Amino acid sequence: MSAAKRRVPRRKINRPVGLLFKGEYLVERVFQVGEGGLMVSSVTPLAAEDRVLITFSLQGEGFITSKATIRYEVKEGSQNFYGLEFDELPFQARREIRSFVASHSRGPKNFKD
Repeated sequence: MSAAKRRVPRRKINRPVGLLFKGEYLVERVFQVGEGGLMVSSVTPLAAEDRVLITFSLQGEGFITSKATIRYEVKEGSQNFYGLEFDELPFQARREIRSFVASHSRGPKNFKD
């Protein structure tokens, strides 16, 4: 999905994310975050419209937990990436994510993740 189609900006991140999926707890990686959702990789096959419970931390302090729906899959070589849309993101969590994303956009122009 191109950035032009996104409703809200995202920020690159590389942190663990917990996924509760069909009664199984998985620890995967999150690679992008925005107010609308996450981009995660998973070795467990997921499908569009699957629902998960996610738990992640933006900077190693405190955790954000939300229900999410798988919206799409992107395959890059042997890796599968999934776009998740938050279903029930608490207001405070939305504010934390907005601040996290905005803090990156105010950084130096030549900074690369």
